Amino acid sequence: MVRKKLNSTKKENIYWYYDSNKKKKYAYRYKFYDHTLVRREKTKQNFNTSIEAEKALTALKTTVLNGGEKIIFNENMTIAQWVDIYFDRKKSKWKGISPKTYRNVIEIYIKPYIGR
Repeated sequence: MVRKKLNSTKKENIYWYYDSNKKKKYAYRYKFYDHTLVRREKTKQNFNTSIEAEKALTALKTTVLNGGEKIIFNENMTIAQWVDIYFDRKKSKWKGISPKTYRNVIEIYIKPYIGR
């Protein structure tokens, strides 16, 4: 597959290109650092207008800035991966033996039966 040449626009992180039917399409490329300070990039193409691309980019920036970079980076994740992220986020709110109980339920029931 041939990589499309993305041409920059006046708007930051918004690009345009011609698709196979010679129609002008828009895309965004957003570079960010995740929670482990590793640089990541999220791209999406096939927008008909630059405004659509800008709206999608704004939604992506909002999610990343609110601490959801794991969600953005792992769009095609399995149930097992999602449950691990859920557990990591919620365990600080649980007290006593609740984290251990939740971890056992995840490992014994959720991951073996629906995790893959």
